[in-house]
Amino acid sequence: MNQTPCLFLKIALFGFFLNNTIVLPKTSDLSSSVTKVEKNYDFGKFKLSIDYHHSIFIEALIRYYKFVNDSEGLSRSIKYAEQFEKKRSNLNLYPRRVFSYLPYWIYKAKPNLELKKKILAENWSYQKRIRFSPEGAMIRNYQRNSKDAVLIDAFQNYSYRTAILGELSNDKKYFKKAVEQYEVHKKILSDSQTGLWHQGRGFLKDKNSLSPSNWSRGHGWAIRGIINVLQILPPESKDFHKLKGILEELSQALINVQLSSGMWPCLLDRNPAESPEETSGTALIAGNMAIAISQGWLPEIPYTKAVRKAFAILPEFVEDDGTVLSVSPGPGPVWEVEPWLVDSFPPGDKHGSFAIIFAALGECYLDQFHKRKSLVETSVR
Repeated sequence: MNQTPCLFLKIALFGFFLNNTIVLPKTSDLSSSVTKVEKNYDFGKFKLSIDYHHSIFIEALIRYYKFVNDSEGLSRSIKYAEQFEKKRSNLNLYPRRVFSYLPYWIYKAKPNLELKKKILAENWSYQKRIRFSPEGAMIRNYQRNSKDAVLIDAFQNYSYRTAILGELSNDKKYFKKAVEQYEVHKKILSDSQTGLWHQGRGFLKDKNSLSPSNWSRGHGWAIRGIINVLQILPPESKDFHKLKGILEELSQALINVQLSSGMWPCLLDRNPAESPEETSGTALIAGNMAIAISQGWLPEIPYTKAVRKAFAILPEFVEDDGTVLSVSPGPGPVWEVEPWLVDSFPPGDKHGSFAIIFAALGECYLDQFHKRKSLVETSVR
């Protein structure tokens, strides 16, 4: 039987539905939250402080506006980024980037050879300065005599900066190095019963002891790093599949402790009544899980339901003036849990704004994925 007419019919149907309204899963009001936090963000802080909160906030804006194809927003964000980088350069702070790597996202939005050369030079230099534990984990020097300690929310930036080197230099050895950090940190920090990761090791009196409890934003940082690296790695490579496996295990552990509200608590292994719902951890976890779903790195069931619940409630934690509520102050390595066993956190912690934008970015990835899926399913009926 000739299948050509059926093929033409499918193509025609696809074209029809491409130009007509498709019923999609209900989305949240996170796009409005992005507008609120950007409108009320004090970019004048650049004159006073050059730190990762500014850098990662601008990174989030660039990635969000680029994905939603908002040329005005993207142009504005790149302008913020270039001003920020000029300030860093003038202060001789160019090599110091702990949690974010803004030059790469400027380059992705606005490629140019000179910036590429700077990125490569800076990261080759960065590789030479990093120290490692006996197991091969990147050491994050902190305080309280913790010179050989490892920390969940620090190595992810090293890992994806290493992957960037692999991408821009076309040297695949850096892909392996990037993934090895996740493998070794999993061995050191993961709890064999829950699959959750401790915040760090080497910060307590006993240098071999793990930090107590499991912190939600630390897991958000870790998953963010995984997604950043997976987006760079060749999908057919062994390194890609190793890291994807770690993502699957960590994601399963996280949805096991998600609250019925859709939020994650600050301390993941505590009774929900003991530790408040935490916005930045929830936003980073859900936003990056959503990207993973859209790319086929996590299955739609059960993760879509989990992240949609988070996206639905997160706008309730963003005030009209852009203040983000219920954001945990940075605990560092979590030497103790008592400060985080409270009824609530003060409003306005600076980790909240960029996390909300990353949640909105993840929701956009997921919406686009479901739209494409709906179009394809409709066209083949």
